Amino acid sequence: MTPVGYQSETALRHIKNAILFELILRGGFMLKRIVLWSVGAVVLAGILVMARAGFFAGVRVEEKEAGPFTLVYARGKGAYKNAGDVMDAVYEKLILEKIEADTAFGYYCDNPRKVAPANLRWIAGFIVDNEKQAAAAKKYFRVERFSKTPALVAEFPLRGKLSIIAGIMKVYPAINHHARKRELPTGPVMEIYDSKAKKIIYIMSLDPEYDPVKSLYDEKSPRPPKKQSVRRTK
Repeated sequence: MTPVGYQSETALRHIKNAILFELILRGGFMLKRIVLWSVGAVVLAGILVMARAGFFAGVRVEEKEAGPFTLVYARGKGAYKNAGDVMDAVYEKLILEKIEADTAFGYYCDNPRKVAPANLRWIAGFIVDNEKQAAAAKKYFRVERFSKTPALVAEFPLRGKLSIIAGIMKVYPAINHHARKRELPTGPVMEIYDSKAKKIIYIMSLDPEYDPVKSLYDEKSPRPPKKQSVRRTK
């Protein structure tokens, strides 16, 4: 091969290598951009989901009267997460009896930081509007009155099950902080899940003469019924 031919081939090889190197650099840069965009999209989606659930919502705790409510419920013992299944079971029976059921509730009697999960007491069910509905529900459940009481009350958006978790993380610390600041007693909390208003209402009674646990949770309260085929609507 002549020197000129050799030089031409060498130059061509250098050009090919340079082009390949440039493509690799550009490809790596684009890959990094794609990865960054993907990570950014996931983070943004997570932030939006958390914002919708209420993780960034403010919490206002008020001292005011709450109730009265007519409660249709069954009692339970064990982890609080099981209350949702009981609400579904109560809902199914109410729907079969053609009783409107839009407002579920859970009443949590014990502090999970002080009581073992297996020993936690709670009741769960629905709030009904009138005596006719209450009378029909008595075939399956206990029906009691939650008396009007001075209470600490807070509201939180209800936009799915994630809102319940967000409420636990944000509302309970706010209630406890308010109680400590005002030197108020703390006790069991009722959570009302209002599907029409799309909010959770937290109520902690401040009346020393009124013991909802004693009146609502005792051996006369029926155990959760077996679930039927009807599913709870959102």
